[in-house]
Amino acid sequence: MFRLDWGRAPPWGLEQTGYHNRMNKNDLTEKAQDWQEQAEDTVDELQDRAQEWQDRAKETARRAAENANVYVRDNPWTIIGSVALVALALGILLGRSRD
Repeated sequence: MFRLDWGRAPPWGLEQTGYHNRMNKNDLTEKAQDWQEQAEDTVDELQDRAQEWQDRAKETARRAAENANVYVRDNPWTIIGSVALVALALGILLGRSRD
């Protein structure tokens, strides 16, 4: 079980302030400000990384759409035939399930 030992610094990292036996209000305020700055830096990094991923995904989707558009324009009858076969197969499958 967890036991408090008042003669030692707490286990969550506050011993770095230099006061091992007691901490004053200023030490806690400084530590809280340090943690807040670290959290803000981490949030900024994560936002930048997310923006980069979003930009990369947008560019990939745009290129895929352009390639699909070129393929459909170059091979319209192939696409029409494929869509017709898929529609026929779905119609047969859905028509059977009602019986």
